[in-house]
Amino acid sequence: MKTIVASHNPHLIRLFDEEIFRRSDVRLVTVRSSRDLIERMRHGADLCFVDRDLPDGDAASVASLVHSDRALSSIPLVLLVDADHAPHQDDDRSQSFDEVIALPAPPGTVEFLVARLLGFGLRKEERFLARVRVFGRPDKPGDHLGTTVDLSEGGMLLKSSRPLPLGTELEVRFTLPGLSSELRIACRVLRVDQVSYHPSYAVALEFESIDRAVKRALENYLRGAIAGRPFEWQLSRDGDRHIVSLFGYLRSISDLGPLSVLRGDLVFNLRAFHGFRSDNVQRWIEFVRSLEHARTLSLVECPIPFVQLAGRIPALVEGQEVISFYAPYTCERCHLESPQLITVKEAFPEGEPLLPPRFFCSVCEGSLLFDDLPEQYLAFLDR
Repeated sequence: MKTIVASHNPHLIRLFDEEIFRRSDVRLVTVRSSRDLIERMRHGADLCFVDRDLPDGDAASVASLVHSDRALSSIPLVLLVDADHAPHQDDDRSQSFDEVIALPAPPGTVEFLVARLLGFGLRKEERFLARVRVFGRPDKPGDHLGTTVDLSEGGMLLKSSRPLPLGTELEVRFTLPGLSSELRIACRVLRVDQVSYHPSYAVALEFESIDRAVKRALENYLRGAIAGRPFEWQLSRDGDRHIVSLFGYLRSISDLGPLSVLRGDLVFNLRAFHGFRSDNVQRWIEFVRSLEHARTLSLVECPIPFVQLAGRIPALVEGQEVISFYAPYTCERCHLESPQLITVKEAFPEGEPLLPPRFFCSVCEGSLLFDDLPEQYLAFLDR
């Protein structure tokens, strides 16, 4: 997981929504002052975007502090400027930075820059969070390769307990939710690393040969992932609290206006909420920040994709209390996936380490294993 620290810039955040947040291995942390920016970099950063002017200083002072600090000096710095006031290449202020970007920037600019500075390959297709168990050779029923982190029309990212040699050609087998037949696709191992999901391996697979019927099934599934059921919301009361239940996928045409006038204590129930398209993440963040009449904001029954996204984008739950959320568990005996609902205050007492609670399988009564990296999945609870 790579962490990018950036001063709060609406143009940059919009570009990240459109170009970067499709990735499951990038986390963006935004700050509003040079002091907070330096402090956040000290907690771990792989790349930093800095506005020329900040409320308590400027980019030049930030660059000076970074370059004089041995622990921070290796972090690439990118200067953000207005397109109408971009510095010349020989401007002294621009020489302290690895790159200068004038905003608003053309599509693809930020994606290309991040890929180059962090060593990522550019992705042609949008990837969607998906948890699907993937198998290899059909003559080996137990040949479990791993579980998908995300999926696209051109490939998938697996979290696997074993490395697969780079360049290996293989056929994968998996079943998508809602489909009764198994899909088989020839693919090649494109990338392997043991850092992103240590101790598991991150294995990127590129699809090389897809049967026409399988390709159509995959496209229809991903199209459904985009569309989902129409976005809806229902409003109810529980004493003095407003309960807002969300359904489906939030789209650009979804109307959130009627909710912006709610007052008092608001609780968002996300159990049936399928999530956002990447270009609507910032829209949701801005909507929550606009609820100026709300006394408190709480989230209950947060689904797994939402929690994973919140770990990469802390602003997603900024100013809100997460009451409960679902977490991925798998039975170590019968290997069935069994997501569990966790109540934050019961499972994580104040001051105690953030350790996943223990559960047992409802089928065989075996122990359930937490099927993710606790420090990554529970990152949104870091208090």
